[in-house]
Amino acid sequence: MRFRFILLVIGIIYITAFFYYKRWPVNIAVGGDGWGYYAYLPALFLYGDIGDMRNTYLARFNYVKDEKPTLPGRGDVLTLADNGHYVNKYTSGVAIMELPFFLIGHLAAVVLGYPRDGYSTPYVFWIHLANLFYFFLGLPLLFKVLRSEVGPKIAGLTILAVTLGSIVFHFEVFRGPMAHSYLFSLYCLLIYATWQFYRSPAKNTALMIGFSAGMITLIRPVEFVCLAIPLFYGLGMERNLKTQWLVLRSNIKLIGLAAASFVLCGLIQMLYWKISSGHWLFYSYGEERFYFSRPKIGPGLFGFQNGWLPYSPVMILSLFGLIYLARQRNWLIPVLVFFPLHVYFAYSWWCGYYINEIGSRPMVEAAPLLAFPIAWFLHYNLRQWGMKILVSAFIVFCIALNIFQTWQHARGILWPEFGKAGYYWSTFGKTKMDKSILIAFDSGEIQPDTSRLAMTGVPIWKDFEIPGPDSAYVIHPGVFNSEHGLKLVPGTGNDLFPLVDRQLYEMGVQAGDYVRIKAWCKKDVKEFPWYLMPSFFCRLDKKGKPVKTIRVRIDNKLDNPESSLWGGKSGEWGLVDFYYRIPIDARENDKLQVYVELQQQPVYVDDFAVEVWKNKPKAE
Repeated sequence: MRFRFILLVIGIIYITAFFYYKRWPVNIAVGGDGWGYYAYLPALFLYGDIGDMRNTYLARFNYVKDEKPTLPGRGDVLTLADNGHYVNKYTSGVAIMELPFFLIGHLAAVVLGYPRDGYSTPYVFWIHLANLFYFFLGLPLLFKVLRSEVGPKIAGLTILAVTLGSIVFHFEVFRGPMAHSYLFSLYCLLIYATWQFYRSPAKNTALMIGFSAGMITLIRPVEFVCLAIPLFYGLGMERNLKTQWLVLRSNIKLIGLAAASFVLCGLIQMLYWKISSGHWLFYSYGEERFYFSRPKIGPGLFGFQNGWLPYSPVMILSLFGLIYLARQRNWLIPVLVFFPLHVYFAYSWWCGYYINEIGSRPMVEAAPLLAFPIAWFLHYNLRQWGMKILVSAFIVFCIALNIFQTWQHARGILWPEFGKAGYYWSTFGKTKMDKSILIAFDSGEIQPDTSRLAMTGVPIWKDFEIPGPDSAYVIHPGVFNSEHGLKLVPGTGNDLFPLVDRQLYEMGVQAGDYVRIKAWCKKDVKEFPWYLMPSFFCRLDKKGKPVKTIRVRIDNKLDNPESSLWGGKSGEWGLVDFYYRIPIDARENDKLQVYVELQQQPVYVDDFAVEVWKNKPKAE
């Protein structure tokens, strides 16, 4: 299979997805990372506020619905320095790479009569093409190096697996203006330049090493670990530490040239910090920081809350491939040095799940180097027909799953930012949302197949017709049923309002049973975003210690026929219900506790019930 054909297949899929999702109207204008990386260009060339950026920031609101122009607050894309200037939180490396496409977009805006404001369609369209341009420049470079190691067929299959079977696809076609798509291409260049330099040291390859490593570090400073690639390539295969040092020392002028280009990239950012903040060095992330003593490596790699492998299962081949890479060690030491450090830094960040995406985005830039253990795994395991069929089927499955999950994400079905295992498996293979998925998103618990259950009782029923000491009541017709209902008002000293606190034996509930919590609810004002919605809070209390706590949000269960994660309407009564499975180690004197967890707006509750559901006896 020729690489041109592989590149054509990847190109058709990527370009088709690019125009299908049409992300350019929103990825920059809505703010966030995409805007932050890009903002240097309109600030420098259009608004003249590179030292403050407030006008550049406010201008984007002309393209954002339902948001009033306001300057950013704490933790947003601009940080307020002690000199009163707003400093861009993000570094300038991506903007440097976007510059040619910004200029094309500006020219197109002039010719076509669009507003020359940096946010009209020609600008954002060409900026979204920028990362794809670099992506398709980088792929042939990575392929050449892989081909030299494992031959063209395995190299091509590896490229297909990485680009279509992993989250690289999502970040190139759906979140293009973010840093990770550019980092992927720069890592391809660094790998190629390193390979060429050790074959034949020259000024051009030295400059490429310095430039690519410098830009990688400029875009994301913790990526300085990329230096492991040129420093340790070939170590243990062709050279030991002594001979590696001799190679580097014998090319000291070229090393100096690479170092100079590396440092020059960093000076660009320092110059910006001096102009904007008054300091040559400035920490622009405010209170956001790394917690190096508490890295969340396990959840980052394996968790369903934007973890790496659950959303890029094809990359498990890279871990298995380390065994085979040890036999061909040119890339073994760079991988063994880079990968643990990269993972450690990535998941020491305060927000290890990295928000708003599919999968762990710091692993996008690790993919080019991890392609080598994948390639060697394939090289050794595709020799036998049985393994060839098994591994090929796995790669095809991962490609189909990966492309499908980006589509699910675009449709609002798969949103792993706060994903849990139960939610993930509830969405698996689904083409539309339903109530069970919505509940699984909230609770993390898969809702049961009720055809296998039978309701055995309703131990708790509250219609709130008899006034209680902790209740406020509204009068018919404002309630769902009859004359009275419960009105819960936040800020009155009890924002966690108790509804149930009963021992299991009192309700006829046993370990392994399900209880169904149900109530009719209403909100006068919908609370948004979804993570600020009030919830039903259900847990099992074991001798004063809570176990298995779940929350189910209220607002998005009200008048939400499409079961949208962000849906629901105010002013309408709706049924909020969910199943909670009693843990199998529960005891009869453990307590079931149910609360309403309030946020900022009142919640109305009527006809609250707890039902007991048991497994039907198996037919003999």
